[in-house]
Amino acid sequence: SNSDPNRLLRTVADGPVADWTARAGAFTVDVLFGLGVLIAAGLVALSARPQGWLWWLCVAMAAVALLAIAVNRYVLPATRGWSLGRSMFGIAVVGRDGAMAGPAVLVLRDVAHVLDTVPLFSGWLWPLVDARGRTFADLLARTEVRPVVGSRPDWHKRAIAAVVAAATLAAAAAGAGYLGVYRPELGAAQAREQVAVQGPKIVAELLTYKAASIEEDFTRVRSLVTDGYRPTWVELALQGGGTVHAIAFTGNPGHASHECDDSVPTVARRIAVACGAFGRNIDYLLALHQALRARGLQDDYVEAIVEAVQAMPG
Repeated sequence: SNSDPNRLLRTVADGPVADWTARAGAFTVDVLFGLGVLIAAGLVALSARPQGWLWWLCVAMAAVALLAIAVNRYVLPATRGWSLGRSMFGIAVVGRDGAMAGPAVLVLRDVAHVLDTVPLFSGWLWPLVDARGRTFADLLARTEVRPVVGSRPDWHKRAIAAVVAAATLAAAAAGAGYLGVYRPELGAAQAREQVAVQGPKIVAELLTYKAASIEEDFTRVRSLVTDGYRPTWVELALQGGGTVHAIAFTGNPGHASHECDDSVPTVARRIAVACGAFGRNIDYLLALHQALRARGLQDDYVEAIVEAVQAMPG
């Protein structure tokens, strides 16, 4: 048959070396499209939450692509005489005696392609000057690439289907990355930007809201606050008697930036240097202090922290 390795052996034993462009075309079909899937899935997996659904999806995509490359590069040539790319361009990898290269030699040759890549890809261009058209990997594996004269299996449709499948998987990985990583991060970035603009005003706004809009204010604050704080309703006792309900922000003990030591020296040191996407921590402290004073209120703890921060050098 056209895929008989023994017949293929006879057709390439004494043939000329394969054209460099044919080798490049076959390599593109056999490796580069699959490699594109691996890279796309790998980049998304690195950005996704480890062990999450998106991470596992990308790992599965990468595994499928890697398996497909391996079967096409090593199994098909040994059993059918061709890989998809080499069948399209009519070339075959053989030993120096013209014998078909087996799976072990093909694996060695592909691993040795690192030698072609490291010195500025010069090994891939070496066939242009080598009389027998060999790359550095060919020199190490003692192989050559020769054109096959005569009929060969028509695997063009299979090759095209494989290319389309690879492109689809790469696009799917990119789409999953957008939905699972980029879009949520974009939403978080927009929320941080909103808080950066409105955050310093939140305390003052909360102290001036009207009873009629209290539920609306609370809903709005919950949409602005970060996961470092937990807005909650509390009941406050008034000096003149009676109670009122108000919104209070409590620290989230599970947050990475939560400080368990609430002593004035420790808190003052943290506030003096803390700065993030939402602005400087000291600006929030001073905004609270000014808002309290403007309403004739005094909080001894806040006053002590402000004094400690302002007493620090620099």
